[in-house]
Amino acid sequence: MDTDSSAYTVILQDRKFTLTPSQVEFDSPNYFSKRFLSDSRGSQTRQIKLNRDPDLFKIILNYLCGYTVLPLSAKQIPEHMSSATVLGNLRSDAVFYQLNGLVQACQEFVSSQAIQQRRTYMAFVSAPLLPSHTHKEAVILQARNDCHPATISSEALSGPLFDFLGRSKSNSAMTFDEIRMLAVIEDVLRSKLGAEYPHKWQLVGWDVSYSPDQQKWMVVIVVRNILAVVV
Repeated sequence: MDTDSSAYTVILQDRKFTLTPSQVEFDSPNYFSKRFLSDSRGSQTRQIKLNRDPDLFKIILNYLCGYTVLPLSAKQIPEHMSSATVLGNLRSDAVFYQLNGLVQACQEFVSSQAIQQRRTYMAFVSAPLLPSHTHKEAVILQARNDCHPATISSEALSGPLFDFLGRSKSNSAMTFDEIRMLAVIEDVLRSKLGAEYPHKWQLVGWDVSYSPDQQKWMVVIVVRNILAVVV
């Protein structure tokens, strides 16, 4: 098979990769355009040898074709790397190859994932309420104007702090009292979240408790962002 005379060769740890002129010029000026398209030795030999990771370079090749490479699929993660380190290593290679577009894409992806991670769960917590009502439904409605949101992690939700939550029973049989309670809870969520409930946020659970010592009620409602994607 004839070798394309316009192609360039990159050797990484004895593995050969071929770059087309369009790949070299993509997101330029970059390391490849400076080496292959300048008057350096690389442009004369059309070949360079580097001590960089060849598995990560497969992702680089896709990027140089104009493809969106983030988020990475499980198959793209090298066996010798974890999902937690591969993105940082990819960014390091992007810096080395002077691919500013990929560097920015990595930074934006990390930032977006951090925001989504923080916003995966949210709790509405009321201020302590005086016992002007004895029915929990009335207490919840009273708390509607005094509930304040707080973002929480999935780890915190699974901890003992939230063991008291009455979980949503949308997939199991419910009593009439539970249905009535759920209706009031959802009314509060609609007033707080507007059109985002239930399309973006899903009810996880709630608690309405009375403290005899403080002689006050406390309301907690937890929702989950069903649109968040966490890696």
